[in-house]
Amino acid sequence: MTMPTLIANYQKHQTVVQLKHAYAILSNAYTFSVNKNGPTDMWFYNNDPENAETWGNNAKNFYFTYLDEFLQVGQYCGIKHTEPRKGACERIFAIGDSTAYSVILKNGIGLSVRGDHNTASMEIQLDVNGAKGPNRCGRDGFIFYINKKEGLVPVKNDLYGMKPCTRTLKNPNGYAEWAGWGCAYVIMQNGWEMPDDYPWNDL
Repeated sequence: MTMPTLIANYQKHQTVVQLKHAYAILSNAYTFSVNKNGPTDMWFYNNDPENAETWGNNAKNFYFTYLDEFLQVGQYCGIKHTEPRKGACERIFAIGDSTAYSVILKNGIGLSVRGDHNTASMEIQLDVNGAKGPNRCGRDGFIFYINKKEGLVPVKNDLYGMKPCTRTLKNPNGYAEWAGWGCAYVIMQNGWEMPDDYPWNDL
C-alpha cells in the first residue's frame, strides 16, 4: 500500500471509532430520557414548517427538555444564528441552516439539535472530533433523527432521491450542501465499518 492509502485507511478507522463512541453517548442519553420522559411519540417537537425563525428556540427547548441532563457538557454554544460563537464553538460541524442549537461535550464531541420540516422530528448532528475539522458530513459530521415513530435513528436517505451516502462534493447532483447525507446509516448497516465503496475522498 502507498503512504496516502495507509493514512486514509487510518483516518477512516479512527472516524468509525469516534462515531461509534459519540453514538454510544447519544444513545445512552436518549435511553435515559425515554425512561424519564416516556416514548418519543409523547415528546414535544413544535416545529413550524412555515416559520423557520422559530426553529432555533424550538431546538434549544428540545435539547434542554430531553437531553441536557443526561450529557456531560463542557461548553454551551447556543443558537447558531442568534448567539455569537467563539473559539471551538465556531469550528464544530453544524450543517444546514443556522438555527441549530449546539453544545460541546467535555470529551470534545460537538452535538447540535436542529428543527426539521417534519413536525414530529428533530435532527441530531454529531461532530465526532469537535473543533478539529474538516467539518464535512460523512467525514467528521454525522446526522441522526429523534422522531415520534422510530425514536433515535440515523438518517437513512438524503431527502432528494439519492441513496444514502452517495451524494458527494464530486457528485452533488444540484445539492452540494447535502453531500454525505446518510453516511452514518451506511456505516452502521455495514457492521460499524466503512464499506469498500464509501466515498471518503469525495466528501
